[in-house]
Parts: sequence; C-alpha cells; structure tokens
Amino acid sequence: MIGVIGLFKGGSSKSLLTANLAVARALDGRDVLAIDADAGQNNLYTFMGMREAGEVEPLVSVSKLSGSISKNLDGLRDRYDDILVDCGGYDSQELRSALTVADRWLLPICPSYFQLLGLPRLRSLLIEANVLRDRFGMEPLVGHIVGARLSSHPIRRENEMERLRATVTQLNEPDFSDPNLPDDEKGLTDIDLSLRRFEVLPSPVTERYYWRDGEEAGLSVLELKITAKNRKPLGDAQIEVKNLYAAFFDTGAAPVEVSDTAAVS
Repeated sequence: MIGVIGLFKGGSSKSLLTANLAVARALDGRDVLAIDADAGQNNLYTFMGMREAGEVEPLVSVSKLSGSISKNLDGLRDRYDDILVDCGGYDSQELRSALTVADRWLLPICPSYFQLLGLPRLRSLLIEANVLRDRFGMEPLVGHIVGARLSSHPIRRENEMERLRATVTQLNEPDFSDPNLPDDEKGLTDIDLSLRRFEVLPSPVTERYYWRDGEEAGLSVLELKITAKNRKPLGDAQIEVKNLYAAFFDTGAAPVEVSDTAAVS
C-alpha cells in the first residue's frame, strides 16, 4: 500500500504522524519504507536517522525523493509491504504526483478557521488527481481527513470534531440550489462525488506533548514507557495512535474511546 500524508499547510504534525504510523506498521511485522518528500524540512528522514543511530528495533527503511515521484513510487510498490510518503506543507510537485499512484491519502487538519478555508483548494487537487487516475483505469482516491492538534478537553475536542465534520459534509454536498453559491462550487455539478470525496476518520489526534517526547531518539508514541505518573496522558496518546493506525490502514478494528479513565497498560 502507498499512503501519502500531505496538504497545503505546515505545522499540522504531518511528519510526526507519518513517523508514528510507519513505526506502528513495522511493529506489526510489515516491511515499511518511509519516504521524505519534503525537501524543505526532511523531518521524517531525520527521525528515522535518529532511530537508526540509537539502534532502535524495528528499523524503518527511509529514503528521500523529490520532483515527479510517481514512477519511483510505482517502481518501489512491489518491494515493500507499505510505503508512507511525507510531503511538505505546501502545493508541491511531489504531492501532486504521489496522489496519482497512492492508495490512501491522509490529511491532518486542525479545524481552525484558516485551515478549513483551505479545504476547497485541496478538493480541486483531489479532482485533478482523480481525473488523471481515471484515464489510467485506477480507482478514485478519497481524501481521508484526521482531526489533528485538537484540544485534549473532551467537550472542546468533540466541538472541534463536529465543526470539522460539518465543514466536510458541506464540502462534499454543496447546496447547488443556493443562488449565492460561488461559481467554483457551481462548477462541481458535473463532477461525480466519487472524484471529490473527503471522509473524516473517527480517530482524532489531540495536542499532547508526548507526541514530541520521542523525536530526538526516533521513538514513536507507542514506544514511550508508561509509568504511574504519566499513565493517563501517555496512555491516551497511545490509544490515539492505535485508533489512527486502524482507521488509516483499514484494519477493521473499532476505535477505542479516549476518556477520563482510559489508559494503556
């Protein structure tokens, strides 16, 4: 499977999520290749390099790619069980070309006003990718959105998720009878929903400092040690990683609710 993590906004925890998903997949016995396609940062490459330097098992193969990378990805598809591609937080050639061969696209979105404003541009990108994929007989790609950097307060977190879900519903199903509908929205009437569809995954990720605690050692959240002192916050962070893993890789596992009493032993 080729999974792409990317959008037009920086600071959304793309690299950290990619690193954690790659390590979680490797811990599950899969042969994983992590690709850093963000020439401006190379955070994923650095993370995996620190992991290798510390001889942390399992090691995750990592590579850098730039430019039009679709042929490279297709050529690597049969050599690994899974390939995860971390793209920069901007409109890049790497992101556009990767989407033409990807099996899954993950978009970490913090439901702030400005991030939500950028969703129509991402929809246009999805349509362009799917039109090209259709020419080659490929299945349409769905934009899988994960609520990222959310509040850890349960009520506020749910409010943020409701805002995100409502925005995505409106994005997928604009009211074409609205006389005030912008022209670019009216132009969607001839474009099938399957070519422009987004889904919000039931696996939000909150803003917890434990996500950053393992960076320097190349450790995923799942590999941090739970103690009596950190059992609740770290346990909740690990649940979030496992929920996102199950949703993104479509394992069929039901999400575990993060609550005031949730913990992972």
